[in-house]
Amino acid sequence: MKKRSRRGFTLIELVASAVLTAMLAVTLMSVVWSVVRESAQLAKSQIWRAPVTQLVAQMRRDFQNARGMAVTPVGIQLHGFLDQDRRSGDSTLLAGSVQYQPAFVANRRVLVRRAAGATGSRTAPLWIGFGSLQIEPLEFTDAEDALLDDPLAGGLPPVPGSFRVTMTSDQGHVLWREVIHHHGH
Repeated sequence: MKKRSRRGFTLIELVASAVLTAMLAVTLMSVVWSVVRESAQLAKSQIWRAPVTQLVAQMRRDFQNARGMAVTPVGIQLHGFLDQDRRSGDSTLLAGSVQYQPAFVANRRVLVRRAAGATGSRTAPLWIGFGSLQIEPLEFTDAEDALLDDPLAGGLPPVPGSFRVTMTSDQGHVLWREVIHHHGH
């Protein structure tokens, strides 16, 4: 007798291959979904990072160029080499003052920067969804130094040698936390 060669698959083999294919498809889809979700979260964090970086650069520049600083219930006042060119925004190294304070616009809390100097005065909103801005001195000024009236301080107490800045959003997220070492000391 002659044996017949087998040309097809059995039903069990077809079902097993279908189950394995489905399992591989589910695994692949979960990996793809995970990558898509991570990419969306990364893109969202990048959208926030650029404006925060610009805001922090502006505030860091103001703190470094200030000679006097006062934390008030309304905000933070700075005085020193804070005047800026109206067109470019570059520092002119002329005397000026800056005040950071919260304001409400359309039921949203906004951080506003008010600047005045030789080139004029400007008010600009910096951050929508602002929560709080805290300044914690880490190095205190000598009582004798505080009595010296620095004309560049604009009548404000001198800027501490180092202090911690913490800024949060209205949702409680920390937008910026940094220790500033003021070069004026």
